[in-house]
Amino acid sequence: QHRGGKRDVKGLSEGEIEQLVEDFVAAAKRVEAAGADGVEIHGAHGYILTQFLCPDLNTRTDKWGGASLENRARLTREVTRRIRASVAKDFLVGIRLSAEPGFEKAGWNMDPDESAQVARWAADDGCDFVSLSIFG
Repeated sequence: QHRGGKRDVKGLSEGEIEQLVEDFVAAAKRVEAAGADGVEIHGAHGYILTQFLCPDLNTRTDKWGGASLENRARLTREVTRRIRASVAKDFLVGIRLSAEPGFEKAGWNMDPDESAQVARWAADDGCDFVSLSIFG
């Protein structure tokens, strides 16, 4: 259960995580095929990538979660790398990240230092830009 038992949650299987990555890549390819200049991966505001990045939400004990930021960022990094590898070099790939601490009321609590590290990794993984967003 999540958030004091308000609702049951189920962790994604390895196959479901792979499908999620493939879905992000397919979406980016559709955007490129439609003639856009680029995409911004939404890794902020409590959506699925934030749920993996946030230590309060990601209580997995496998390579996709836990106390390790490397593990919690694995999905975001895999999505970023695979999109970058699947589109043209001149197609912009960016990512939006949450950086706000103390935002438990919305369901997540992000450490600004961890968000800065994820931003550095995004640049290393081929992102052309990083957008830090504050929900509110």
